[in-house]
Amino acid sequence: VSIPGIGPQELPGQSPGWWGYLVAVSVVLIATVVCYPVREYISQVNIAMVYLLGVMTLATRGWRGPTVFASVLSMLAFDYVYVYPWFAFSFRQVEYLLAFNAILLVGLLVSTLLGVSSRA
Repeated sequence: VSIPGIGPQELPGQSPGWWGYLVAVSVVLIATVVCYPVREYISQVNIAMVYLLGVMTLATRGWRGPTVFASVLSMLAFDYVYVYPWFAFSFRQVEYLLAFNAILLVGLLVSTLLGVSSRA
């Protein structure tokens, strides 16, 4: 299925190919760019929710691979840009690892449920 001007479209649960991974990188990049100017005014929890929103957007397509990829990229970007010490990977705090697991699991759950419902 193709919608002019939007790019390749797949049915939920089908493999998106390279397009899905490009969309995943774009979603994480957009979330990072949107949150960066307001990082001093909002909490890190709210920033993580913006990344979760991006992951959920991919998951609603039923794309498992890009959803996992976006989850990993989101947490790497979050840790690198928003967690002190800034611009360094520091997975020393357990709460950030828990946040990563939560984002990953929610994305997988939604993409799996949509994949199953599209086959029914």
